[in-house]
Amino acid sequence: TNTGALSWGTYYGGNDDDKGRSIFVSGGNVFVTGITMSTNLPTQSPYQAANGGGYDAFILKFTTAGALSFATYFGGSFSEYGNSVAADAGGIFLVTGYTESADFPKLNPGGVYYDGTYGGVGDGFIAKFSSANALISSTYYGGSDYDECTGIILDASANVFVSGITGSTNLPVLALAGAYNQATNGGGGLWDVFVLKFNSAGVRQWATYYGGNNMELNDIQLEHRERGIEVDMSNGDVFITGLTSSANFPLLNPGGGSYFRNTFASPGASDNFIVQFSNTGALIWATLTGASD
Repeated sequence: TNTGALSWGTYYGGNDDDKGRSIFVSGGNVFVTGITMSTNLPTQSPYQAANGGGYDAFILKFTTAGALSFATYFGGSFSEYGNSVAADAGGIFLVTGYTESADFPKLNPGGVYYDGTYGGVGDGFIAKFSSANALISSTYYGGSDYDECTGIILDASANVFVSGITGSTNLPVLALAGAYNQATNGGGGLWDVFVLKFNSAGVRQWATYYGGNNMELNDIQLEHRERGIEVDMSNGDVFITGLTSSANFPLLNPGGGSYFRNTFASPGASDNFIVQFSNTGALIWATLTGASD
């Protein structure tokens, strides 16, 4: 409860490795996504009844009272990770993550961003479901190297923001006037963060690399890595966080008492970063943060 009393608690899994990675509450529903190797994960009215192979993503939907209304595998014949889930007030929900499958479940309804071609090393994916749990759209997102979508969030107008990491030098970017637009991988193939925006209809508005000449992470594949994306519902500003090893990581001090640090706490090591964009992608604030260890 809101005062800390335990009202419900359960195991969820099958006969092998199962990990919940993201949870989101909206419109009286609790949405969960994660990864599973189990072949007997409990399903409920599933979109996909069986594990496609290796790790699959899974997607769960409960009422806030704890009743299971939807539970499905989601993946192809190789491995998938369900990394992040978000939903709007009407019950439409989106899941993003990582896939190694050329036969990943894709769906192009027309009129939205869609890439049906697997990049070959590992791609991000973005999938959208109706409030009745039907798949509305599903697409790869990535280039010819390793790409992983790690976070997804909706603003008050149901615009969709996605963050992730990429080693690709040909990630599909899209410049937006007045936005932060970085057209190339700052590390020349080392991992950069990326940030995307879609409108409520699924049309891509903005897509950019964000990083310097070394490595950036906004990732949950290794559990110790910092990561995240969030929206301020009052004004639509977007915040991302992660890890950087780049001495030339793009920073911005807006002044006015904002916290700002532009040097690593441990020279030659890595630090966390916090970056703030406007809803239309303009860079507002970007700082390093961390301690000397």
